[in-house]
Amino acid sequence: MVIITPVPKKGKDLTQATNYRGITVTSAHGKVYEYVLIEKAGLKNINQSNLQFGFTERLSPTMAALILSEVYSEINGKDLLFITTLDSQKAFDVSNHQILLDKLYYLGVDIEYWDVIEDMYNGVTSTVKWQGDTSLSFSIDQGVRQGGILSSHLYKQYINEILSELETHNMGISIGNTYAGCPSCADDIVLFSNDQNEMQEMLNTVYDYSSDHRFLIHPVKSNTIVKSVNK
Repeated sequence: MVIITPVPKKGKDLTQATNYRGITVTSAHGKVYEYVLIEKAGLKNINQSNLQFGFTERLSPTMAALILSEVYSEINGKDLLFITTLDSQKAFDVSNHQILLDKLYYLGVDIEYWDVIEDMYNGVTSTVKWQGDTSLSFSIDQGVRQGGILSSHLYKQYINEILSELETHNMGISIGNTYAGCPSCADDIVLFSNDQNEMQEMLNTVYDYSSDHRFLIHPVKSNTIVKSVNK
C-alpha cells in the first residue's frame, strides 16, 4: 500500500480536486531499492531517444530550448517555421501498466527484474492522506507513481517510441545531418517543421500513438505557433 499526499498546483483554485497533484512519498529504504533496481535492470536511459531531455543525467530542459534557437536560425531563406508544443494530459497518472510492462519485455529487460517491476504494479492499493486523516484504501490500475525514483525511467520508455517513430520517418526539421524535429522533456514535446502538411502529419502520428497508448493531449496547454524570418 502507498500513501498519496495531495499537493496544490501553484496559482490554481484549491476548491477543485483537479488542481492538486498526488505525490507518493517513498521511504528511504524504498528509494535505495528503486535505485538498485534501475541499475540492475539497466533501465537508465535504455534505448532512449537523443531528443529526450527530461529526467536524464547531464541533460536539462535548457538544452531543448537551445535546439529551438538553432532551428530558428536555420529558417533564413525559408518562409515559415511551424512550432507545436504538446502537453500530455495527466501523463504520469494514466500510463497503462500492461502496455508499459510489454514495452519493458520487448526491450529485453531481464525477466527476473521484469517480474520485480510487475510485482510492484500488480494489485497495488493506495490511500490519500489529507489534513491528518487517511482515506479508505483503493486499487491503482494505471499510472506511475508521482515522486517515485523508478517512475520517470518507466514513463520515458512509455513515451519513447513516438519520438523514435518521428525520427525514423524523418518527420520535421534537421539541422545539417542531425534530426531535431521533436525535442522533449518527459511528457512535454515540441514539434518543428517548415511545412504545414508535414506538421499535420506529425500531429496525426502523435494522435494515433496517444490513442493506442490511452492518454490525451491537453487541449489548452498545446499550441501551434507560426514564425517567419521577420515576425
